[in-house]
Amino acid sequence: MYFNRILKKINTYNTLLTLSVLGLLFSFSCTKELSSLDTVAKDAGGLQTSYIENGNAITLNGTVYHFTPDFIGVPISLEKGAGSADTVFATVEPALVESYNQLYQENNAAIPDGAFGASNNGAFAISSGATTPVDSLYATLLDGSQLKDSAMYLVPIKLKDKNGTALKSSIVFFKMRIHKINLGVLIDTIDAVQGVTPIPYKGGYFFDYFGADIADEYDFNIQLNAKFPQKDLKVSVEAYNDTASVNAFNAYDVPFPDGSFSISQKDYTIPAGALTASDNIQLKITNKSLFQSFTTYLLVVKLKQSSDTDNSVPVLGNGGIFYISFFTF
Repeated sequence: MYFNRILKKINTYNTLLTLSVLGLLFSFSCTKELSSLDTVAKDAGGLQTSYIENGNAITLNGTVYHFTPDFIGVPISLEKGAGSADTVFATVEPALVESYNQLYQENNAAIPDGAFGASNNGAFAISSGATTPVDSLYATLLDGSQLKDSAMYLVPIKLKDKNGTALKSSIVFFKMRIHKINLGVLIDTIDAVQGVTPIPYKGGYFFDYFGADIADEYDFNIQLNAKFPQKDLKVSVEAYNDTASVNAFNAYDVPFPDGSFSISQKDYTIPAGALTASDNIQLKITNKSLFQSFTTYLLVVKLKQSSDTDNSVPVLGNGGIFYISFFTF
């Protein structure tokens, strides 16, 4: 009896000891986790700040190109002037996404390795005595293959000074929205040409100059659906003034009279980084007297992929076909 009472006390003591040890371990674990998150917050400057950017994954003729067209350059700052020529290195740290989520109760998706990078190839030179480099920091899109279109991703970038000089902030957070785009060219269908805004009609866009005086010239813009900084792109233009092409649109229309018009050129260039071609399509009316009153004339103009295959851009759906109709009283 006495022995059993002693045994019970020992078991109780062991249970309490085990619970105490577990409690200490849990407390240590929580303290360690909080300490780690506090360090991340401190290294990020103590602010819940993320800089918004846009990244484009553009497909052109089967090849995907990656660009970061919209960004905010963030200055890198040392706590004191560099004692000698120095370099700050910047690397993307995917593991910090989870730390940011815990700190600020967000639900940012994990990012794949290699999807994002730092500007300036991740190296920022600082002159002796200076506290900041010439170049600013921003996140860049490197590979969008595992990213979702229109999704926003948190991109943490960690900074480290080569000479060990302290930085004012050694972690910078960016958020980048991804846009996956199939690049194409089309006619500008927003701006009016000689007072007429086109309407979608029969697989193209219809400029209807009903009852209007025939002008000397009509200028039409060629544009991409996204800027493409990689290289200049080429597109061709073809006018169709035969009866079959016109009647396919409307059996009661007739082609423009022979010798009544000219198209400025056949081949057009869209410079790298530009949205529109360097030249407009110029339709010049060279002989107005050939157009008879109370007759509907129609000209069909189409954009075509250039024969310069290395620099060609496909036509975007029906956006590359437009119809020009004249009817005078």
